Amino acid sequence: MPPVPPGATVAITGATGFIGSHTVAAALAAGYNVRAVVRDPNNEEKNAHLKALPGAERLAFVSGSLDKEGSYDEAFVGADAVIHTAAVVEIDSVKDGQKQIVDPSVSGTKNVLASADKAGTLKRFVHTSSIIATMEWDKPEIDKFSERNWNSASTVANGDPYGFAKAEAEKLVHNHTGGAFDCVAILPGVNLGPCMNKAHTKASAVVVRQFLYGNSQKEYFAHFVDVRDTAAGLVKALVADLPAGEQHRFIVTSDEQMQISALEAPLKRLYPNYYVAANPYPSAALSAVIKLPLLWRIFISEFERSLVELKVRMDNSRSKEVLGVQYRPLDDTLRDTVESMKGHIKIKTLKPEPPAGP
Repeated sequence: MPPVPPGATVAITGATGFIGSHTVAAALAAGYNVRAVVRDPNNEEKNAHLKALPGAERLAFVSGSLDKEGSYDEAFVGADAVIHTAAVVEIDSVKDGQKQIVDPSVSGTKNVLASADKAGTLKRFVHTSSIIATMEWDKPEIDKFSERNWNSASTVANGDPYGFAKAEAEKLVHNHTGGAFDCVAILPGVNLGPCMNKAHTKASAVVVRQFLYGNSQKEYFAHFVDVRDTAAGLVKALVADLPAGEQHRFIVTSDEQMQISALEAPLKRLYPNYYVAANPYPSAALSAVIKLPLLWRIFISEFERSLVELKVRMDNSRSKEVLGVQYRPLDDTLRDTVESMKGHIKIKTLKPEPPAGP
């Protein structure tokens, strides 16, 4: 199908979410007419930050929910494209991974694709996946993952229902044959960046929030990306020239790839007056214990154990070359994340901040 140029109508699911909100902003900035698909179009509190965006005169709100079959039908009627960002984001404190993560993720993707088929006008369907869908964490001999890799190791049983759900949902998109539209998958890393409301501080940007509180969080080798760059990738996918007969996948993550706890140093450098503390789990002591045969199963899952040692890098070259994504420096992302959080959470300072301005 031909690309979807600015001026066309794009429906964006999960529009009030962290990635969804920035995707709405990017699509409006690019000149698209946007339908923000949300649970409740009349909820002023949840939708206010979108209505305040530049270009909001080209923004309409329509209802849709992942867990309701046919609920996206109306939202997609007459649309030229869909950017699907709605997702199950709960990863920790999950009692039943199959019911809480896998089932809604997979069935939700099926619901969205079914409504896309019914629309009959779509030229392109852009799906938000995750780099975890490429992570073959059971193959330590691999030192860099690209779009050619698929995570076939994650299961509910071995402790990674999220990775399993992301891979399965993305496969549904690539294997979809019902509609006469192109399918593209964007695979972002850990999204940081400006939080438009308080709820966003508890999305993936919570990584930074935890440092400001000194709370414990899982330690692993992370691949960071500014949420604005993820949004840019999703919108740029609308106009990309896509060759036929290929799976269209794009890893969208910056060159900043490091242990989660390594963010402590730049945050302290940027905000020397703020309380900033890394409190990684597993701790150094526990990390030593879980290297012992058999004993590790007492403390963590097979997947969590693999992440302690896994330091595989991601190849983001296709996103740069094909989509033209230009990644922001990590310092800019961290600064904008913290600055945006100031109005939503209480930040502990080591000493009183100097007065602003003359």
